[in-house]
Amino acid sequence: MTDSTNSLRGKPMNLSIVIPAYLAGRRILKTLKRISHYCRKETLTYEILVIDDASPDDTYEKAFAFAQRDPSLQVLQNDDNYGKGYSVRKGMLKARGEYLLFTDADMPVSIQHIQTFIQDLQNGFDLVIASKWLPGSKSRMRQGFLRRLAGRIFNLLGRLILNLPYRDTQCGFKFFRKEAAAKIFEKQKLQGFSFDTEILFLAQKWGLRVREAPVKWRDNERESTVQVMKHALGMFLDLFRIRLYDVLGYYE
Repeated sequence: MTDSTNSLRGKPMNLSIVIPAYLAGRRILKTLKRISHYCRKETLTYEILVIDDASPDDTYEKAFAFAQRDPSLQVLQNDDNYGKGYSVRKGMLKARGEYLLFTDADMPVSIQHIQTFIQDLQNGFDLVIASKWLPGSKSRMRQGFLRRLAGRIFNLLGRLILNLPYRDTQCGFKFFRKEAAAKIFEKQKLQGFSFDTEILFLAQKWGLRVREAPVKWRDNERESTVQVMKHALGMFLDLFRIRLYDVLGYYE
């Protein structure tokens, strides 16, 4: 594992932004610039943690180079390709902010939602999750039919198998209070794409307050590392794994 360091380590943060990254070389710099510019404009005390999941492209090199110019950024590199869930967990447990966000490397949800989501957490919610399917959500680009259908089916199965009430469990933009994040990610087991469903299951199990919020979002399907046919069966089986882990007491 490689770890870039910065001069802000040890300084109190009110916002931590965790970005799991894999094959993100074409978009990571644009995302980092947008986030840094927004946080400075809003005068937030913040840190950004990029977790590179052993990308075979130049994701790590580009993020590391940006970190040399921006002390708010820390870059970690996994020693193998473990999965998005592994990378998010690693970043969230290392983050030091009062409010913690993880977002996809292509920043699909408008960065303007950061302040409104923080306000929701300040008003008593433990988690605020972005949803593409709520009334009021606005999309700049539509997903392909197959991916859209797979997402709806997976969400329906999550309702049936895990009794989750949310319309969109997989949107890559979720905010946490520090205490909620520490509790949830300490118990998270899944390392792949289904981890979103697992952490929402844990939040519901423990009675945490969750708000599902409409957002402005854009889909960049060409940049996504989710391959519907390749990952669908594994994600489906993960729903039963979550139920099994709960029965076996892994979440106690």
